[in-house]
Amino acid sequence: MIYRNIRFLVFLLIATVIGLSQEIKTSDDIKSPSTQEADKADAKDLDNAPQTLNPYKKSFFTILSDNDAYYNPYTDYYYTAGTALVYTTKEFDFSHSFGRFFSLNASNKRLSRLSFGIHQDIYTPIKRGANVDIRDFPYGGFLAFESSIANRRANSLEVIKLQIGMIGPSALAKETQKLIHIITKNPIFYGWDTQLQNEFALNLYYDFIYRYNLFSIKKLGGLSMDILPTIAISIGNVATNASAGSRIRLGYNLDVDFGSPKINTSSSGSLPYLDAFSFYIFAGAVGKYVIRDAFIQGNSFNPRDLKLENATYNAELGISLSYKGFSLSYVFTQVGRGFKGALPYHNFGSLILNFAF
Repeated sequence: MIYRNIRFLVFLLIATVIGLSQEIKTSDDIKSPSTQEADKADAKDLDNAPQTLNPYKKSFFTILSDNDAYYNPYTDYYYTAGTALVYTTKEFDFSHSFGRFFSLNASNKRLSRLSFGIHQDIYTPIKRGANVDIRDFPYGGFLAFESSIANRRANSLEVIKLQIGMIGPSALAKETQKLIHIITKNPIFYGWDTQLQNEFALNLYYDFIYRYNLFSIKKLGGLSMDILPTIAISIGNVATNASAGSRIRLGYNLDVDFGSPKINTSSSGSLPYLDAFSFYIFAGAVGKYVIRDAFIQGNSFNPRDLKLENATYNAELGISLSYKGFSLSYVFTQVGRGFKGALPYHNFGSLILNFAF
């Protein structure tokens, strides 16, 4: 299974290079849609002309939940749970304001959204007992307030996010997990006294996604396929890494968004910006080079002895449904080995629910 994932990852990395090269060749300025000729019988419509940018005048409340129990109810270790509650504004045109500088291409026309939220992650070892194996994943919690700006252009999305919070007991991961396990009648973890120490957390993230349309078949009701190459960089004492990869989507009205958003892995995705009904399935993978992972290496001034695996991957399969700003997605994610001696991979599921108003 690991070798299949590696082959899939190599394919998607190649697709990333091809897709991002289109961003260099194609201007993302606002243009009117080109008139399409009538499809020939059984012909594929390869239309990648930029679309008109119209601001989406709805705000959002988003609930994002990761849990390994969403994939297998009998697993509860490593990155075991993550939750984010996020408010996102309607789209604004910052072309003539200070907000235009929150982009690596400030002169390029775009529409922007601001997001504000709270985010908690929970990390545990495999064994639940009080005698904690120092060679296993450490107990850890992360609680942060986050703000971000998402800049949408005709065929690309740019997301810049800042997280400020705490690692350690102040993150309340022990209390959150204990409460949930009591409610769900699951066994309690007894090693939380060994969790990472309190440490101020500051992390900055940058994601860029480009959309490249592969085909659209009108005879099948507009069934379409696209590819979403992505690059991402994270810098901070929580996580420092760089990644590149792609998502491939198949379905209807793919231009409703830039893929389903997630909390911690793979593409950042986007909220809907059209009211049209959309349904699609997708698969994706990213290769990641990790320099810093606090939840493996430990606190900045009190590190653990685990040896970080610098090169790793995330692979995913998912399904998404969207209509008039409401959207629901489920994503299965496989995370590659994080440290020497760890299991080859870890699986978890994600539920994403967006309400527009």
